[in-house]
Amino acid sequence: MCPKTIRAKSNAVFQRICSKIPAGLIIFDRGFTRRKVFTMALRFGHHILCRAKSNAVFYQLPKIPKHRKRGRPKKYGDRLSVHRMRYNVIEIAGKAHSVASKVVRTKMCDADVRLVVMRTRPKPSKPYQYDFVFTTNMTLEVPQIVQYYRNRWQIETAFRDVKQNFGFHKYQVKSRPSINRFVQLSFVAASLTKLIFTTQSVAKTMSVESVCQRLGIHWYRPAKLTLGLRTAFLRLRIAQTLFSVLKVLNKNHTRRILGTLFSKRKTRLATRLLEYNNIVQTLVLISGSFLLCRLLPTSFIGFKSSEKLIKSRVHDDF
Repeated sequence: MCPKTIRAKSNAVFQRICSKIPAGLIIFDRGFTRRKVFTMALRFGHHILCRAKSNAVFYQLPKIPKHRKRGRPKKYGDRLSVHRMRYNVIEIAGKAHSVASKVVRTKMCDADVRLVVMRTRPKPSKPYQYDFVFTTNMTLEVPQIVQYYRNRWQIETAFRDVKQNFGFHKYQVKSRPSINRFVQLSFVAASLTKLIFTTQSVAKTMSVESVCQRLGIHWYRPAKLTLGLRTAFLRLRIAQTLFSVLKVLNKNHTRRILGTLFSKRKTRLATRLLEYNNIVQTLVLISGSFLLCRLLPTSFIGFKSSEKLIKSRVHDDF
């Protein structure tokens, strides 16, 4: 039976994925905090690691009574208060964080979970802000849990970069096979762009300072080379290569060739041909630059760099 709603379709796709991949740790965004999703992942032998919403409720483990009472035993204890937890300062990825950890229960998941709470204070006058991350894998340490979830953020930046630089969401095809090919090619292009800058020869020569200097960017200095900077730098190199092909012999050399072809009586004709040659070069340069912008859709950084390059080339030709 084919699912009808979008939620049912997404659950069917997730169930198929869980049944095909080997058992391991699945990292979720907080948009997937649903009991049905977690139950499905646990049924196939997977562990979950997810960020909880700000209004999520956690409960302490119930206390075991000394004497058994009538009725069903308690499944949840008292409600957990994150303000009363003991916070310790630990170092994660070279930075100090105020973190608390405890094994608790939640109605979002059938199994017990390890809750990790990170609190931050932007200003001394502001109250604390709390971030919740929980997992069913009790063997993971607190720094590992935090680092695993931070690594998940690279998925979001990958989608953003592919959309901005490689036209991931602007496909102009209709058939399903064509759309699938376009999606795969977009991610292949993004992966190849990263691989170009990970080789030893390029990594030693290319740094954030050198790339920003070549692009003419003085107001932005990220910690590492982003995909946007890499794409803008490659577009600049492509533009320089294409424009250098259009660059023909200089005026003195052209005048020397024309002087040998024409006699002294036809010097005026040679001068006119030289002027026409310069005009044609300029027109080809301008049309080629617009064609390059059409074929290679540039970002703001890339467009500004290409525009500066075009102006400098036109100024040199004139």
